[in-house]
Amino acid sequence: MSLPACAPGSPAVRVGCTEENPVELTGPEGRLLGGVRYSGRHPNNGWSVGGTQPGAGVEWEVSVSRAGKYEASVAFLCAGAEAGARVRLRAGDASTEAMPHRTPRSQVPSPDRFPRTEVYEMHWQRLALGEIHLPEGSTRVRIEASGKVEESELKRLELRRMPDPKGP
Repeated sequence: MSLPACAPGSPAVRVGCTEENPVELTGPEGRLLGGVRYSGRHPNNGWSVGGTQPGAGVEWEVSVSRAGKYEASVAFLCAGAEAGARVRLRAGDASTEAMPHRTPRSQVPSPDRFPRTEVYEMHWQRLALGEIHLPEGSTRVRIEASGKVEESELKRLELRRMPDPKGP
């Protein structure tokens, strides 16, 4: 099955396109909410951390080329004390959620000779959030936690269009 191609130049993140399935949504492409902040002073190579208020999270404006079911997952790290706070993905009236497990916080080795001003890359864990229906057109996609997640870290949200059982 092939998905429709997307026209370049859309201000929103394109989702459901043939040439970009899955789509990875990162913090710098979204809007940080509820005390969420970037991991370092350079957001382009960082990730989202923290969140001190209920509903803390990241929200993206997306342009969906084809309505349907999308498999959602996140690349994340979660401190032990925060494991068990539910992570919810919302898009319009649809939502799905999962409970993250405790993850090790492991940095990718870097042979730097000079101190960095950007963040070091990490070994990320994957958390499947489940399937969510995305309507065609412009919509907001938001990932949020059910509680305080001051030490949790989110690298990206991945959306993969599921095959349509009825065909193309």
